[in-house]
Amino acid sequence: MKKTNLDNNTVIEVNRQCYDVLGADYTEGVPDFEIIEKNGIWQKFLDSLPKGGKHMLNVACGTGDTSVWLDKKGYDVVSTDLSPEMVKVAASKMSNSRNLVLGATELDQLENERFDGIFAIHLIQHLNKSLIEQFFKQVHDLLYDGGKFLLVFTNNCFPESGYQLEGSKEDLYIVWYKHNLEDIVPLLNKTGLKPIEFWTQKVLPDACGVDCPFAFICQKS
Repeated sequence: MKKTNLDNNTVIEVNRQCYDVLGADYTEGVPDFEIIEKNGIWQKFLDSLPKGGKHMLNVACGTGDTSVWLDKKGYDVVSTDLSPEMVKVAASKMSNSRNLVLGATELDQLENERFDGIFAIHLIQHLNKSLIEQFFKQVHDLLYDGGKFLLVFTNNCFPESGYQLEGSKEDLYIVWYKHNLEDIVPLLNKTGLKPIEFWTQKVLPDACGVDCPFAFICQKS
């Protein structure tokens, strides 16, 4: 395992390069979504949106499966990811929707838009606290008053934080942070995202993508 202190730009570029390599071979987005759908988190999020709210932003959309689900249900969804290869795969599934190459701290490029709901599934474990705070602030600014933010993350997949090998590919590195609730809740509150629903993670040995994650539904305050 290789670890080092990385500045913000390096964190972003390491993750971008990793997901570009994974590209179309990345399949974890479906089971990640299935988990929050089966345990009721997803429906609670949709039910919490402002009445009639259909304008959604999917941050770190990966291969776009959650966006496809929303598109089929009649939602107007914008999908973003820092990886051009991931966005390419997402766009191939829903070519008539907006699929943009934007990282989590580049959402201010959408400053003229407002969304009823914004969600990020298994994103922030790849960001340090400084980047998370920037991301949360931009989410706050992009939500309508009364809009909702669904945040889902896990800290189970890697044994520790750091710059480390991803899977079995010896030359493929990723940045992973094991954030806990005491790390995240103050940042949500600081940036005006008030948690109104919460689910805790069930710690299962060797589980990644098959456990109940930490999840928050937050309201802009």
